[in-house]
Amino acid sequence: IKMKKPVLHLADIVLVNEYFYLNNAGILVEEDKITKVANKEDFGDLSNLQAEIIEHKNSLICPGFINLHTHLL
Repeated sequence: IKMKKPVLHLADIVLVNEYFYLNNAGILVEEDKITKVANKEDFGDLSNLQAEIIEHKNSLICPGFINLHTHLL
């Protein structure tokens, strides 16, 4: 069985169930599960991280936030 490579998504993050906002942060996904949510620097040297890194630039990631009509600003 081939294991999927972990993926690190970098962007601003809002965790609705925890009620906090992380600027310049990342979400590490391993085997289709979120395993770590932290500030970007908490992941250490990204060149040594054995994961695909996706930089979402000026995006906002809201895991678990399902609302098709929301005004965030």
